[in-house]
Amino acid sequence: MVRAGRALLEALLDLAKIDAELDELNQRRREQKRKLAAAQQQLNQAKARLEDAKKQKKEKAKRAYHIEHQMKQVEAELRQVRERLLNAKTNEEFRLLKEEEQKLEEKISRMEDEALGVLDEEEKMDADVERFEDAVGEAEAHLKTCNAETEKELEKIERDEAFVAEKRRQVAEMVPPHVLERYERVRKKVGGSPLAEVDPVQQVCRGCQMQVTLQDIVEIRRGDKLVFCRYCSRILYIPEEQLSAEGD
Repeated sequence: MVRAGRALLEALLDLAKIDAELDELNQRRREQKRKLAAAQQQLNQAKARLEDAKKQKKEKAKRAYHIEHQMKQVEAELRQVRERLLNAKTNEEFRLLKEEEQKLEEKISRMEDEALGVLDEEEKMDADVERFEDAVGEAEAHLKTCNAETEKELEKIERDEAFVAEKRRQVAEMVPPHVLERYERVRKKVGGSPLAEVDPVQQVCRGCQMQVTLQDIVEIRRGDKLVFCRYCSRILYIPEEQLSAEGD
């Protein structure tokens, strides 16, 4: 009976190791998907920056056109004022027209300055567009590389997973259905291995760090049945090498 109980525990320990392998493979799969998602996000962000730069460049071009159009109107007004200056009949009329001429000249000067500022901004936008186009190209190349690497890695993970899953099936067949059901239930509950080593000196379950009874330790050493932690429900065990040392 001791041998049968110990054999069952060993099978469960093997099963827990296999499940840890499967968990690791799942983790690798998630990491590959996160890596691919990050590369896609990087491309999306680069495209968004490029589109924003193009939009700003378009707005600057519209602003430049608007300033140019306004400037032509003011220049036309200035020409009219200067024509009227040539035909001024009184000093007062001449003085008023000169004031208007000066105001229009100042307005044109301000518009020229603004136009130059917009031109500088357009040149900056051109540089930004070129820079973001390069960034998009780099992000696309990076995503392509990530796609190839991820596809290759996922294929390997699937092969490894199939091998480990078959190994798990073989080991699980050695475990009675009701024990396997409880194993799965505890595994889901604790989010990890359903087995926990016991410190026989401190009388502590190393899964939840709670006390176990002396009777629990005696039954674990006897090995004729499974012993469960009354707090975390894990299957308790003392490593085989430690049991052998105690026997010596």
